[in-house]
Amino acid sequence: MRAVSALVPTLVIVLSLCTYALAAQDNGAISGIVLDEAGTPVPFVEITVRGDHNDFRRSMAADSSGKFRFTDLAPGPYTLVLISPDGGIGVTTVVVEAGQTAIRSLGFESPFPYGYADVVYGYLDWIHDHADIAPGQQGSATEGSGPYAFRANTSFNVNGQRGQNNNFVLDDMDINDNWTGSAMLNPPAEAIGPVTLVGGYIPAASGHATGASVSVYTSFPSERLHGSTHEEFGNSALDARNFFDGASKPSMMANQFGGNLGVPDRKGDWYFFADAEGLHSRQGLTVISTVPTAAQKAGDYSFAPIYNPFTIAPTPSGIFERQPFPNNQIPPSLFSPAGETLLALYPDPNLPGIADNYRYTPSARRNAAWFHGRAGKVLSGNHHLSVAAGYEHEREQSPGALPAPAGLSQTSLGSDITQDADDAHLASNAWDFVVADTTALRPSIINEFRAGAASLHLQAQPLDQGSNWSTLLDIPGLSAAGLPTISPTGFTSLGAAGAAPFDLRMSDFQLEDTARWTTARHAWQFGVQAIRRFADGDAGNVSSRGTFLFTPDYTSQEGSAAPSGDSIASLLLGFPSEVERDVQFSPYHLRAWEFSGFAGDQIRLGRLTISAGLRYSLYPPLTETADRMVNFNYSRTAPALNQFAGQSGVNEYAGRDSTNARWRRGWASCSIFPRPALPRCAAGSARITIPGPISRKASWRAIRRMRRRST
Repeated sequence: MRAVSALVPTLVIVLSLCTYALAAQDNGAISGIVLDEAGTPVPFVEITVRGDHNDFRRSMAADSSGKFRFTDLAPGPYTLVLISPDGGIGVTTVVVEAGQTAIRSLGFESPFPYGYADVVYGYLDWIHDHADIAPGQQGSATEGSGPYAFRANTSFNVNGQRGQNNNFVLDDMDINDNWTGSAMLNPPAEAIGPVTLVGGYIPAASGHATGASVSVYTSFPSERLHGSTHEEFGNSALDARNFFDGASKPSMMANQFGGNLGVPDRKGDWYFFADAEGLHSRQGLTVISTVPTAAQKAGDYSFAPIYNPFTIAPTPSGIFERQPFPNNQIPPSLFSPAGETLLALYPDPNLPGIADNYRYTPSARRNAAWFHGRAGKVLSGNHHLSVAAGYEHEREQSPGALPAPAGLSQTSLGSDITQDADDAHLASNAWDFVVADTTALRPSIINEFRAGAASLHLQAQPLDQGSNWSTLLDIPGLSAAGLPTISPTGFTSLGAAGAAPFDLRMSDFQLEDTARWTTARHAWQFGVQAIRRFADGDAGNVSSRGTFLFTPDYTSQEGSAAPSGDSIASLLLGFPSEVERDVQFSPYHLRAWEFSGFAGDQIRLGRLTISAGLRYSLYPPLTETADRMVNFNYSRTAPALNQFAGQSGVNEYAGRDSTNARWRRGWASCSIFPRPALPRCAAGSARITIPGPISRKASWRAIRRMRRRST
């Protein structure tokens, strides 16, 4: 056992281990009293029990007499961790046995028990705020989905906030992807340790989120050399058909495999935990789409009134009206050649009805690999170094929602992101690296310096990229990047989903220093942080292929009480309601700084804990390395694009003021022990001075809409 300072008293815990059988459960309990070396009870010591054989974890504080009790524990070994601002940290192991009662006294020294460096320096540090999952959070069905986040939907909503207002932290490293509004990395499941989600009152150290702050810590090795491997093979042989499958169910074959290894600390050597996983999957899909009927493609709309957009004229009352097509039949002489050609790409229905009338069973292919490792070394009795790194790469061929007509090079086209049919090749590569140096300047003062980087590279290409659609459709000016997105309201879209093709790389580089000072009543925390963010690529909100939106508007009668018009009729006539196309003359290279500092305190007044903090963040406006940015002047008298970065005296921020600051303050989180009866309260206020977009994440999104001039 490592020698400790004479200034730090030895804690002795006397445990009364009472294991009792509960009806139909055979669970037990651990109770005891915390004593110092003189045999005096120590009140309000925080105690954490975690199962060595399961994922159980619970924390509580001893009462004013130093007594505590954990109930409803499944039989097996448990580790008890005591954390005291005066006595340091103590660790012991207790075995709960069903149907038996054992009483014994256990003692140990502190604050740095050998082999528990992860407890001392890591996530069990008592001054960390280990909050339960915050109430009011729910998964999001749409935010974070689509081609930008094909890896999975990593978004969720907390207390009414949008998903992009969350903050994501991995091993205390900022991994926010401001473009997609989610996390850059998804560590493999076996590498994930504690997870904290806080919302409402967010501690000053937890970042700048207005929604929730999610902190994920990867695993450290246990006290013993251990490892595991796994192989999971699945197919559709025993799967039941779902409601939408036809006579035969789509095939599925998946192979997921991996392993991990943990090497414990042995007399000052390096210790580490690493996990790697792989996936090969071929998933058959049942995609249900709405396609136009043969009658609609031929101009027959006898089921609904449609009006001729060429006949619009004012009435004596001043209202503009259109004349109906005779018998709701569009004459072939009014067909748009381009519209007729596009409608020919739709297959005829193979299911009854005019909605959800086509079933298609393509396959989605996915290959992925994940790795994450964490290592540490105790350099001296009060000096610790830790390193963590992760990597993931995923490749997916997402099929189209419809089969392609004969004669085309691809097998499918059309898209429906809600059914995982994006009609695109999708790829992502992500990595992170963080190194942390932790020094115990005194038993009550710990300083941690951290440096790290993270990057996410997203790519998407339509499955039909390279086809000469201008020639195939006889529509001049179409891009070779793929078929434009053709979206008739109420029908499945033609063309790939979203903004594909695109190539986007987001990178973050971070420096941070945090100091923690604990006393009998206070747990002070101070920190400073600097983050440099990069965005390089050509992604935007609108695809370079172009988007044509068709609605019933042009074939309807405005003001009519009865429904009228049809989006397929508008397409057949060649009347789009909206046309968009975003062409980047060259890739952009956006840069941004984020600076912040914070101070916080946890004040313990008997059974009452008050948390208070202040965080100051400075976000200068974005810049572009070649000054290819312009701000729109919203003047009512002379609106114009007249503030070009780096021209005519305009600064690199395209005229925005870099001196205005945003700040937020909040305070008061109180807790009354013991758990689970744990009342909480929070209060706070916020004020934002806006020199541009409302938030940094909003400004990244706003940049996508800007038209950048060529150099």
